[in-house]
Amino acid sequence: MLRQPHLRRIMSGVFATGLLIFGAAECTAEPPPPLSAQTSVLLDDSVPFSVPADTKVVSVANPAVADVAKTDAPTVYMLTGRSFGSTSVLVLDGIGNQLARVTITVGRPRGLVTVQHGPAQRTTYACGPTCSPTAAVGDSGESFGALASQLQQRGQQLTGAPQ
Repeated sequence: MLRQPHLRRIMSGVFATGLLIFGAAECTAEPPPPLSAQTSVLLDDSVPFSVPADTKVVSVANPAVADVAKTDAPTVYMLTGRSFGSTSVLVLDGIGNQLARVTITVGRPRGLVTVQHGPAQRTTYACGPTCSPTAAVGDSGESFGALASQLQQRGQQLTGAPQ
């Protein structure tokens, strides 16, 4: 039968071994890959990517279509699809040399259904098990505005901001 001090020693050894194994795995995590020359991202989705260490500028030609944001890691950025279309991303070093040029295409996520009610009455729905209205570029002003207003009110309720 094991006595209590032996059990504590065994458990602390197991715990220390686990920290070494999992700690080492965390430290050796691979950075995300760089963007390929033609990269696709879904609307309202983000993907991480890495840039060369000597990068000084990451520029998006049309930030209404896609956006990049720097992370805490010095060579890792996030690419986010903002609206349908294409744009380019340039990566430059400190003296303006082009390190990469990437064409970004923002596409429609699966599960989005667009309903055309008439020539100028379009509404988009996000469908999973059920469908709910969602704001999408190209929706009619009435549909888009009503949903945007509801989302703004909901956001204010969640943050406690005055309505």
